[in-house]
Amino acid sequence: MNKKGIAFLILCAFVLTLTMAFVKGKNHFLQVYDMKGSFEGVYSLSKTMNVEKDTIIFINAYKDENILSVDFKILDINGTIIFQTEGKNEKKDYEELKIPSGEYILNIEGYSEKNATYDFNIGHYTDFVNFNNNNSKFDIFNSNVSFSKFIDLNHEMNVLKDSKILLRKFKSNKESDINLSIVNENGDSIIDSDFNFYSKGNYSIIDVPKGNYRINVKGNADEKNFYSFNMIYEKEFVEFDSNQ
Repeated sequence: MNKKGIAFLILCAFVLTLTMAFVKGKNHFLQVYDMKGSFEGVYSLSKTMNVEKDTIIFINAYKDENILSVDFKILDINGTIIFQTEGKNEKKDYEELKIPSGEYILNIEGYSEKNATYDFNIGHYTDFVNFNNNNSKFDIFNSNVSFSKFIDLNHEMNVLKDSKILLRKFKSNKESDINLSIVNENGDSIIDSDFNFYSKGNYSIIDVPKGNYRINVKGNADEKNFYSFNMIYEKEFVEFDSNQ
């Protein structure tokens, strides 16, 4: 190869390197992911967050005065809490949190006797952090239900490989009677427990062998009642099909 050819290759390599650096620089900017909503009774909502590189995120959690109790959390995939706050009644400055690369769960749960609003903001660099990504290994089954008098609700779950699932559940009325059961094809229960009145807490880890299951929520109450449960699972191995 002559000198002109070598010089041309060097020039091409330089332009390619410069272009890559420019594109990366264009994608590196600060953006806010907003989890905003309202609820009455009890409530739980979770989203996935994928951190591709050790970084800093900026957190602001707001609740209105109608909320009696609320918990804003960031958990790792084992259910360990790495950040937790009760939120503020006014939108204060953002808190900084150093966070290692990995997969995380953003979780909001609370209790209110009146309709109440919340706002959970995560400031992040767009090339390091993304939310509800299709490439995430994990997904979340959220269920927030209100009923009067009686409920009997089923969800079908197909587990393709022995798995661990994170579970949270609670209710809004101390006097109501609500039960959650997870039953396999042979009629054996791997979970059969009552919902407790809302209190702050962490997820339970349950081992679920491969197989098909029916998740049943059954309960009764003298007046309007709310319950909430969510399950965090590896979406490659667990599938849900809900019916009522």
